[in-house]
Amino acid sequence: MGISPILSGFIGLFLQDIIVHYYELIDKLSIFGNFIFSFLSLYLMISIFSYNGNKF
Repeated sequence: MGISPILSGFIGLFLQDIIVHYYELIDKLSIFGNFIFSFLSLYLMISIFSYNGNKF
């Protein structure tokens, strides 16, 4: 197991939190920005540490 399943789990938890609290959220643009930031950091981690068995 590398670091990418952990980061994928974090993104899954992030999306689940958005879905559960969607109607309570006011600033939806910052949520979208945070999602893009987390997705880009996941992609960069996978591309930097490609020896974990993550081959794109």
